Amino acid sequence: MSAFSASSDFEALHVLVVDDNSFFRKLERSMLRQLGVDTVYEASDGLDALTRLDQRECDLVLLDWNMPAFPGADFLRLIRDKDDVYFRSIPVIVVTSFANQALVLKAVELGANGVVVKPFSIALLRDRILATGATCRTGRDASREPVPAAPIDDPSAVFDIDGMM
Repeated sequence: MSAFSASSDFEALHVLVVDDNSFFRKLERSMLRQLGVDTVYEASDGLDALTRLDQRECDLVLLDWNMPAFPGADFLRLIRDKDDVYFRSIPVIVVTSFANQALVLKAVELGANGVVVKPFSIALLRDRILATGATCRTGRDASREPVPAAPIDDPSAVFDIDGMM
């Protein structure tokens, strides 16, 4: 069970929304705010996201899969291959408009902790965040390693489109 169960539990969570489309960034920010998340950072592509992760202690990444300049797959591959426990363990939920079984399997293979298909509900977003086991890094002892995000044992558990898996 995750440490987050009510909207007040989300207040201290710091989320990075990575999407090349400003409308979807604003929409996801609004949904996160409705869940109680106070701190939401934005990045327009994977390269911008890397810079922001280097600068800030984010607890969760919502990552668009289809971005022209620096796609989500490249970003995920890069952070999971870094020799830094922060990058290897930060929970990442892939957000996509074009989902199929191959994409979900690839995202899982690269280290995603969940997948949501646009458009999605606030309830589904909340459930995906809870399923990652994301915990707030704020106030933690800096010498302690972060707890790795929950891995996906069953890719079909993070994919809700009937008939796709």
